[in-house]
Parts: sequence; structure tokens; C-alpha cells
Amino acid sequence: MKQSHIIVFLTDDHGAWAMPDKCEALHAPTLSWLQETGTTCTHAFSPNPVCSPARASFWSELIPSAHGVLDFISEGANGVGSGHPGMDERNLGQRLQEVGYHTIFTGKWHAGGHGKKQDGFDHWASMTCGTNARCADFFFNIDGEEITRHGYQALMITAAAVGFLLDKILFIVK
Repeated sequence: MKQSHIIVFLTDDHGAWAMPDKCEALHAPTLSWLQETGTTCTHAFSPNPVCSPARASFWSELIPSAHGVLDFISEGANGVGSGHPGMDERNLGQRLQEVGYHTIFTGKWHAGGHGKKQDGFDHWASMTCGTNARCADFFFNIDGEEITRHGYQALMITAAAVGFLLDKILFIVK
């Protein structure tokens, strides 16, 4: 049986009302196309309103009290791969690799480890700090190598994802 492609856009503070079909003022043709041709999770919920515990739950498949990431992780704090109970277990990327998926991660990990390459991903491109929308110098981790890039983070993350898509990618998170 052929495996389905899985692409996840993991966003912070993105309610259902922030989609083009719910907000007349929002002009986002690509997002509209993705919504019309893909799968949307209309009955989804977050286990925590804060990004770090919510992201840690997505990756670990555990609730915050089980994985131990209970609040926003600031730089230098512990998190995934840093000894939190439950977070050193296999993550979703590893589980998908076990069933034959080629996995990549691009973007904001923010579940601990501050952008360090995590197990379970064949390719990795993440910021080593938080995100913002300004043009500036940013630190990235590309497959374990830390580099500095200048530009807009969203464009750099997208360029990394598109670059990885030149290979056969079956699971990507942006």
C-alpha cells in the first residue's frame, strides 16, 4: 500500500477564525488552496495554550503533565532531549521513520533543545531562537550545522523546505 504524504503546518495562536473562509479581510490564496485540496482539522484542540507545551505534546504524543514541558521554554531552559519526563522517548518523527517515512523538519521546534537537530528526522532546518517577522541575521541549524543567515525567517524556512522537497519527502512540518 502506498503511503500518503503528510505535511503539517504547526502554527502558534492560529484559530479557525484565522482562515480565509472565515475571515473576509484575509487574502491568502495559497492557504485557501491548501484548505480546499487538503485536510483541515476542524475539531482539533491544543493540550495547552502556550507554544512550548503544545509543541512538545505534538511531538511526544503525551500531555504536558506527562512530558514535563509545562510553560514557555526560554533560551537556556530544559525541554525535549533535556531530561523532561517523557520527552526523551521516541518522538513522532521517529515513529514515522519506523514505518518507512522519510522525514524532515523546517521551522520553529521550540519544544526544548533550542533548534538542535532532534532524532527522528532525515533532514533538519530550524531556528536556534524564537521567530519574528523582521529582516535580520538569524541562527539556523541545518542538519546539525549551526549557521547564520540574513533575511526573513519565513522565506528562509520555506526555502529550506522546498530544497528538501527535491528529494522524496513524505513528512514535513513547517
